[in-house]
Amino acid sequence: MASLPDGYPSAPMEAFGFLKTRPQLSVPDLQVLAMIEGWGEAFYRTLAQGVGDAEAKALLMRNAQEERGHAHRLLQAIALKGGAPFTLPEAADNPFLQGGLGGLALTGDLMALLEQGEVDGDLTY
Repeated sequence: MASLPDGYPSAPMEAFGFLKTRPQLSVPDLQVLAMIEGWGEAFYRTLAQGVGDAEAKALLMRNAQEERGHAHRLLQAIALKGGAPFTLPEAADNPFLQGGLGGLALTGDLMALLEQGEVDGDLTY
């Protein structure tokens, strides 16, 4: 299983908040961010499984693919910064997924949070 560097929160959103305090991201920071993106992929896939509407399901699956794409761009950034080769861990080995994602249901409130999170993410990146 992949591990987090010392000092990182084990919850993905808390870890993301921690990363936002860094003036510049190091190679280990980029590795953590790639694992957060892997968590995001699993999160959207899990949500999509519980949605009956085909259009909503397709949107959630596209979001999952985008998260995977973000993770792969981070792997490229790690290589460009001279970091040792880093492989995105499978879901079973991602420290942010050790608690599982069971019980997720797409509600109106959650959809509003996701929409705001995507807007915030665009601004942050």
